[in-house]
Amino acid sequence: DHDRLRAYRKGRLVQALKKHDAAMCLLVNPISLRYATEYRVYGLYQSHIPTTYAFVPQEGPVVMHGVYGPPPGADRVAPGHALNFFDGGETITDGARLIADDVVRYLKELGTDNRRVAVEYVNPSLTQALLQRGLEVIDGVLVSEAARVIKSADEIECIRWACAVAELGMAKLKEALKPGVTELQLWGLLNYTNLANNGDWHDGRMLASGPRINPWL
Repeated sequence: DHDRLRAYRKGRLVQALKKHDAAMCLLVNPISLRYATEYRVYGLYQSHIPTTYAFVPQEGPVVMHGVYGPPPGADRVAPGHALNFFDGGETITDGARLIADDVVRYLKELGTDNRRVAVEYVNPSLTQALLQRGLEVIDGVLVSEAARVIKSADEIECIRWACAVAELGMAKLKEALKPGVTELQLWGLLNYTNLANNGDWHDGRMLASGPRINPWL
């Protein structure tokens, strides 16, 4: 039940924000964006060239900035400002100032006098810009990571599905084992199975054969 899943996850984020007395969280990690809004566009790209970010409050609308199509968990979308060198180059500090201005306006829209904001994995220039506007900045991972610790029944079903996909991928590898097959060809089968069954990406490559496969790599 995806609606129930999203509602649970938003509730977990709100609980974490309340625990740390933060008015909002600025999320950039693609895992966090998926958790908060079910945003799955350019996940691996987002992990090293963050172009999309989300404002998630204790109370109020979830606003996504710089999205490629609105995700189901966002209340509205807005333009984004340069958060990375690829988009901003030498003007990345200017982008940080514009984002900080957006945060201040957002807090005013929320009608809160809480100046404490949780910010996830960003450049020092954004932290500095927020501090210059009188905001208190805390680590956003205290909100985003802590929220994900406790799983709902729907999330456990998702984990079971993911495990089943992984097991199917390994079964495909076993079927393809024959003299002359390469590790890369087998790795391709595992990736294909993952993508064909609604997976996203693999974090690492640890497929190996031969007499010295342990320890890893």
